[in-house]
Amino acid sequence: MKLNGKNLEASSTKEVVLYRPPTMVDGKEVDNCIRFVFSAMPMGFEKDIEKIYPSPKPPRNPLLKNNRAVRDKGTGEPVMFKDFDNEQYREKDRICVKHQFTYYIYRSLENDPNVEFDAEPGEDMDAFADAIYEELKQAGLTSGDFGEMVNSVTEVNNLKGKAIEEAMEGFLSESQ
Repeated sequence: MKLNGKNLEASSTKEVVLYRPPTMVDGKEVDNCIRFVFSAMPMGFEKDIEKIYPSPKPPRNPLLKNNRAVRDKGTGEPVMFKDFDNEQYREKDRICVKHQFTYYIYRSLENDPNVEFDAEPGEDMDAFADAIYEELKQAGLTSGDFGEMVNSVTEVNNLKGKAIEEAMEGFLSESQ
């Protein structure tokens, strides 16, 4: 595709600085801030992530009234609802969101020449996301840093929306 007769620059990046207080070395102030350069992902990448880390489905339970299933008047079948408050579902969802965001961060940092991860993708992508998350933790990053990294990934990819904000808020509140 061309715009005004020119090919579009498909790639965008965003430099992120995670603040760390400076220290004094030999009488000079040393900057300890951590800098990352996040790259945008290609269109459709969010669908790829959903294939790798599919969102769990909440259990369907019958709607109860006076401890009895409410039945559909037309079919006589129990009226079912998705139980988003189910503890097992919420835990699976929290882990899934953590894996999705961790993988997004990993992929967005692939082009940053200053970043290297020890973990490599393999058959078990859940274990891979857990290993990357653990590397971020071992590097001294905080929950707030992780949140800033997620914000940066969503900004560089123009992924702004209520669903992402809600998922991130839920994840961050449970990870602290």
